[in-house]
Parts: sequence; C-alpha cells; structure tokens
Amino acid sequence: MPGSTVPEPTNADLMNKLDKQSELMTALLSAVALKEDVRAAQIEVEEKIDAVDTKLGVRLDKVESRMDKFEANPGAKGVAVEDDDTRLIAMMDATDRAFQRIAVMGFDNKDTEDFRVERMVSFMQEHFPEDKYKTAYVGHIKRGPHDKRVLTDVGFIEFFDKEIRDEILKKIQANKAKFSLKNGSGNALTFNRARLKSQSKRYSSLMRAKDLIKKKYEGQGKKIEHTTELPTRTVTVNGVTAFTQDYKSQFKGTFCGDCADLHL
Repeated sequence: MPGSTVPEPTNADLMNKLDKQSELMTALLSAVALKEDVRAAQIEVEEKIDAVDTKLGVRLDKVESRMDKFEANPGAKGVAVEDDDTRLIAMMDATDRAFQRIAVMGFDNKDTEDFRVERMVSFMQEHFPEDKYKTAYVGHIKRGPHDKRVLTDVGFIEFFDKEIRDEILKKIQANKAKFSLKNGSGNALTFNRARLKSQSKRYSSLMRAKDLIKKKYEGQGKKIEHTTELPTRTVTVNGVTAFTQDYKSQFKGTFCGDCADLHL
C-alpha cells in the first residue's frame, strides 16, 4: 500500500536468523568432515588392497618359477605341475573383483587421486543415485613395485555384484552422450568392463614374446605382428607363426618354428 513501511526486524528475528545460519554452517562443516573421513578410510582400504595384490603377484611369480623348472626338468622332485595353467587361471578368476568393476579409462597424468575419485563419485551420484546402484569401492589401477606404485590412466568403480555392474555399463554404452565424464583436460573418459588379472597376465606375456621376437630379428626388416583374436593369440614373422598362446589354458604361451629357442 502507498506510504506503507516495512517493519524493522526485532532482536528476536535477528537472533532466529543467526541461529538458522549457525545450524546450516554446522551441518556443512559436519558434511565436509564426514567426506574427509570417508576419503581417508577409502585411501587406507586402497593401500591394503594394493598390498594384497602385490603379495598375490609375488606368489604367482613363484608358482610360474616352479612351472618353468618343471618344464626344464619334468622329473625334478618337488616341482610337479599340471600340463597347463587352466586350474591356476580358474583360481585367479574365482576371486577377482574385476568381475564387479567398471573401468574408467583416459585419466591424465596430472589428475590426482582425489580428483579422480571425486569425478567418479559425482558421476554415480548424478546418474545412478538409487540405492540398488550403491558402489562398494572407487579406486585406481596402479603399476610398479609396492613402494613405488604409480597411477595409470585407469580408475574403476566397483559394485556389490556383477549383475549391477553389467546393468549400469549397458545403460552407459547405450547413451554415451548422456553418461559422459571428462578428465582434467576436458577429454572424454571411456567405460568398459575391468580387465581381469589373468587377462592382464596373458596380455603381458604376449607383448613380452613379441618383444623377444623383435629382438631376435632386429635389423633384418622382418614384419612382426601380433593378434588378439580368440581362442588362440599369435605373434607372426612375415606372416609365419612364431608364438602361440591358448587364451583359456596358458598364462605364457609357446614359441615355435625358428623362434622355438626363445623363452619367456
């Protein structure tokens, strides 16, 4: 109304507003503290998982060493081993959490661990807030000795079961424009099933075999290629097979032909 004035706030009104602002600030500080506590706990869990993975890797190397000794001397006492790696592969896969993980690939070297976790956690909160999509763990793939582990370009989101992982991944891949996520440089990250440890082990053997064959024919102008087609991967020299690896039954593989003298 013309000439009307807004009443001055009373001391009681001002105190009520201050109390509400104080409550809000307390809630915000509690949220920040909780987030920091969660991140600290996550880092501790990640370090423990890294330690376990390293120990498993050492044990696997020992098993392979015994297998190599047996191949060199099948009659040696105390080094008995099966004809192939099928059982060992099955044991690794049975306990591999990669079945429940989505790999997030393409992070920059400058992207810190905290930055990566924040991106992946925010992504899940924005696109999959439902309780059934709750994540079990968000982490990173690292490489190198236990005391010198370094980040790769791959992070991962782990779920409580494989079915939820598959459901979410299917949604993401069906609508990549909607479910987009970028690294610190603004480049798009990609989503896929996480690689199993047994898969990584086999691929590493394939690449080491290729490197050995390259070294053997260094300077000779040979065309050396590898294939990853299943069930048998190969390395060829001018189109001739020099190495084979049965995907289901071999961690390493077999050199053949003119490369039969090579060993991993």
